[in-house]
Amino acid sequence: MNYARICQTVGSYGHAWGVQLLDEAGKPVPLNGVSNVKFSMKLRNGTVRKVDNADGLVANGTYTFEDGSSQTLGPTDGILIYQPVAADVDTEGDYIGQFTYDLAGKPVIKPGCGYVEIELQAAV
Repeated sequence: MNYARICQTVGSYGHAWGVQLLDEAGKPVPLNGVSNVKFSMKLRNGTVRKVDNADGLVANGTYTFEDGSSQTLGPTDGILIYQPVAADVDTEGDYIGQFTYDLAGKPVIKPGCGYVEIELQAAV
């Protein structure tokens, strides 16, 4: 499953979006102790956030992702989750997103370099 790029059809919001954080060796970054997870996204060339600091979470349960797969995950899998709502996916376009969270009382923004790529394509 690719967590850096999300592609789905306008109006489809039944699946969670997940982003896996990896260290330099390609291993999942444990997210134990993370709190206050938020997700934001905007059009790639826009200035207004379509999603503005909406609640996210650290994966800790069973989730169905945009590719249709279901997985049981925990904090040691290093995955941040956002569950889109209808208003998040009502407009076709290329979007970018980021997660923020608190770790030991300090804010962290991920990905730190680049963005989560989100493509909302028109339905046929």
